Amino acid sequence: MKLHESPVKVIHSEEYARRILWIGAVSFESRCVGSITSLLNIDADIWKACAFDYPTSLASKSHGEENRALNKKEFIRLLGDRVELPQIHPYRYAEFVGQLENLASEATAQSFPCQIIVDITCLTKIHTLALAYWLLTREDSTPVSLAYSQPEHYGNPSRNIWGRGKWITTLQVRLDLDSTEPFSSTNIIAVLGHEGDRLRLAMNEAEADQGLIVRVLPLEPIPSRLLTVSDIQNAWLLLELQKEIRPGFNLETIQLSDLFAFHELIISYSLDKIPSSVV
Repeated sequence: MKLHESPVKVIHSEEYARRILWIGAVSFESRCVGSITSLLNIDADIWKACAFDYPTSLASKSHGEENRALNKKEFIRLLGDRVELPQIHPYRYAEFVGQLENLASEATAQSFPCQIIVDITCLTKIHTLALAYWLLTREDSTPVSLAYSQPEHYGNPSRNIWGRGKWITTLQVRLDLDSTEPFSSTNIIAVLGHEGDRLRLAMNEAEADQGLIVRVLPLEPIPSRLLTVSDIQNAWLLLELQKEIRPGFNLETIQLSDLFAFHELIISYSLDKIPSSVV
C-alpha cells in the first residue's frame, strides 16, 4: 500500500490540488456529517459524496430514526445533488468492498485529479474491516485519506440501551484472500478504547502470546474525560500488563495527533514479528 501526502496538502497545494470524492455513512449521530462540514469550511472541492444508508427493521420510528432522517436532510442541504444516499446491508463484507471499488473506478475515470476521503466515523465494524482489506490490496494510484469525528459524549456498554449493555461477539479477520490458512503464531496490535472486556476476550480467543498495546492520549487537556473512561474500561488489562500476567506484551503511549509515531510503532512491530500472523 502506498503512502501519500497529507490530506491538507492535497486539498490546498496548487501542485497537489485534487477534487474530493467523499465516502461515509448516515447514522443517528450528527457527527456523521462532521468531516463534510469541516471540508466545506476550508473550501474543499467535493465533486461527489456517497453516504451509505444502513436500513433498519424498526416497526415504528424512534427518536434515533428521526435523527437519522434529519441527518439525511443535512447531507442534502450541505451538498445538494452532489450527494448520493444508497442503501446497503450493514454486515455484508464483500458487498462493501465492491462498492468501494466501483467508487474508486469512477474517481479514476474523471478528467481531473481526485482524492478519496473515507469517513469511518459511522461505518459498521464489518465495513471498516472491509475498508482495511480494500486499502491493503488496492493498486489504484488515487490518494485515499481517512476521516473521523469524535463523539461529544462518552459512555460505556452498561449504558447502551439499544444493546441492553452487552456485546455478543468479537471479530478476528485476516486481511488476505486465503482465510483458511491456520495461524502459526498470533500477535496482537490493539489500540485501547472504551470496551476493555471485549478487547480482553478477543485477545484470549486469539491465544496471542505477544502483543503491542497502544494507549492514546487525546487532544483535550489532561485530566481528560475521554482518557479517564478509557483507563477505567481497560483497568484489568493495564493491571495484567503491569504485573506481567501477559508476558511478551508491550504497552506504548502516544499522542492522538502524532500519526508518525503510531505509524513507526506499527511498522517496527510488524517487521519484527513477520512471518507470524498479526491480528
